[in-house]
Amino acid sequence: MTQRGKSKNNLCEGGQHHPRVLMYHAFGDVVPDGMNPALCVRPEAFDWQVALLKGRGYVFVTMTELLEQAGVAKCVALTFDDGFADNAEIAVPILHKHQAKATLFIAQKSDVGAARMLSGEQLNALASDPLIELGAHTLNHANLSRVDAVTAEQEIAGSKAYVESYTKRPCVSFAYPYGRFTEETVALVRRLGFRSAVTVKKGFAPLTDPYRIRRTNVLRSCGGLRFRILLWFGRDRL
Repeated sequence: MTQRGKSKNNLCEGGQHHPRVLMYHAFGDVVPDGMNPALCVRPEAFDWQVALLKGRGYVFVTMTELLEQAGVAKCVALTFDDGFADNAEIAVPILHKHQAKATLFIAQKSDVGAARMLSGEQLNALASDPLIELGAHTLNHANLSRVDAVTAEQEIAGSKAYVESYTKRPCVSFAYPYGRFTEETVALVRRLGFRSAVTVKKGFAPLTDPYRIRRTNVLRSCGGLRFRILLWFGRDRL
C-alpha cells in the first residue's frame, strides 16, 4: 500500500472512531465590518448543519461532558469563540429548535471592533440555559504566546472570574485565542482550575490530552457536501 493510501485509511479510521469538536465564531447573513467574512456562518446553513448532525444520531455535548464521553464516537461538541451577541440572537434559538448543546467561550473584548459582544443580560440568560456551557477565552482576546507570564495569568484568571460572575459556578473550559499557547500557558490553565482547553488544530483525535483538544473550524463557505466531508475527515477539503 502506498503512503498516500495509508494516509487515507488513517483518516477514514479517525472519522469513524473519534468524537467531533466543531468551532464556530459568528452568525448572520450580514458580516460585521472588520470581521473576516469566512467566520460568519449563515443562519440557514447552521440550522441545516445541526439538523444533519441530529439526523445522523450524534449526541450533542458540552466540553465538560465531552471529557466524560471520551469513548463514544457518536458525540459532537459545538463550540463558539469570542462571545458575539449574534450567538444568543441567532445560534441559540437554532440550538433550542434541535435541542442541541454547545459551549460558548467568552471574551470581554474582541479584535473585531464593529462586532457586538454578548450583553450582561444575554450572559445571564445563557448562564441559566441547560443547553449552554460558558467557558473562558481571556479578557481581551490576547495572544497568549506573546504576552508575559503576569499578563497571561491576568487574562486567563480574569476571564474565568468574569464568566463565573454570571454562572455562579466554576468555569472549567477554556479556549486559547487564535489557538496560540505555550507549555507555560498549558500549565497555567491547568493550575487555574480548568479541566479542558481547546486549540484550533484541525482534525478529530482521541482525547488523550484535555488541554490540547483539536477542533475543526466551520466556515461560511462550508456547504452541504463540504460539511459532510468535514464530518468524516476533520477538514472540508481533500
